[in-house]
Amino acid sequence: MSEIQAEAFMEALDKLRQLFPKKSKSWFEEVKKRFLDTEFIGYDEKGYKKFKVLKNLKLGDNYKAGYRVVTLGEWNFHLCTCMFGKFGEYRRREACTHVGAAYLRHFYNELLRRDRK
Repeated sequence: MSEIQAEAFMEALDKLRQLFPKKSKSWFEEVKKRFLDTEFIGYDEKGYKKFKVLKNLKLGDNYKAGYRVVTLGEWNFHLCTCMFGKFGEYRRREACTHVGAAYLRHFYNELLRRDRK
């Protein structure tokens, strides 16, 4: 991975704070730790963006797959594999840090694209 552009990262973090204003400081700290392990991997059949977030044992990840795929669409729609139980049942939760890391990566990538124009 190339070097992080500090200004773009800080602006992306500000956008994330606007999107999730009620999240705790510790939530944002964990999201920042996941940032480097997060990458955009394409679009699904509905056009939602998909991201891969690598497994991080230090942050409590324990899924055998090793990563979670998060989709982002319009109206702040997001899903993460950690939102589903062992047998596929949906466990409703607020945005996890995997989702936060995907949004942070999304905002960061968008800012870098804007700066290249």
